[in-house]
Amino acid sequence: MSMHRSRGPAIRWVLVAALSYMLPTVQAASCVAGNPLRVVQSIDLSGPQRWVGVEYAEGAQLLLRRVTRNGGVHGKTVDMAVTDDKFDPKQTAANVGAATMSSVCAVFGTMGTGHTMAAIEAAGNVPVVAPLTGTAAVRKPMDGKAFFVRGTYNDEVRVRAIIRHAKAVGLTRFALVVPSDSFGSPVIPVYRDAVEKEGGKASHCCQCPQSTPRSLDRWWRHCGLQSLTS
Repeated sequence: MSMHRSRGPAIRWVLVAALSYMLPTVQAASCVAGNPLRVVQSIDLSGPQRWVGVEYAEGAQLLLRRVTRNGGVHGKTVDMAVTDDKFDPKQTAANVGAATMSSVCAVFGTMGTGHTMAAIEAAGNVPVVAPLTGTAAVRKPMDGKAFFVRGTYNDEVRVRAIIRHAKAVGLTRFALVVPSDSFGSPVIPVYRDAVEKEGGKASHCCQCPQSTPRSLDRWWRHCGLQSLTS
């Protein structure tokens, strides 16, 4: 996992902000009194997104070691325990809930929209720092419970870039297939806006239930998109 050189200081200040949020809480007393500061990460290490989760966890460990080498947080080192949630939000909640029963200072680097929302709920007054999700719906007011270092999908304008590239190679009609969950739903208005601004035609938009196997050809048939190719 590549990390920009400025990300280490940014993460350090995000952790400082998160700890400041915790100061009035009961957990803060045991948290800030300890050295190292203990954080926990719940992420997919063995499930369908393990190829992302393993690299993100390894990158986070490297980054936090760098933060420690550069003075830590308020002079304290940072130690992160990594737990496997197999990309299951229920397991994320269980992992985070168990960890926050002890003197954990923060939940760091969850991955996925539903998983981040589950972590925020399970963490109580313990802040969630640097979750890996670009869904705008998660950014609703969290009373200081979540601290983001990644922009939203709207900020990253990936959808519009995809549409622009597709038009450049001669495509004019577009169809969107997304899961019917907190990850897929926010993409729909971004997609429609991108197609309109790039002068294309949004021919079809379909949401697949979570029970539908995540196979492109099965989603294609589920949404009745065969007619668009004829």
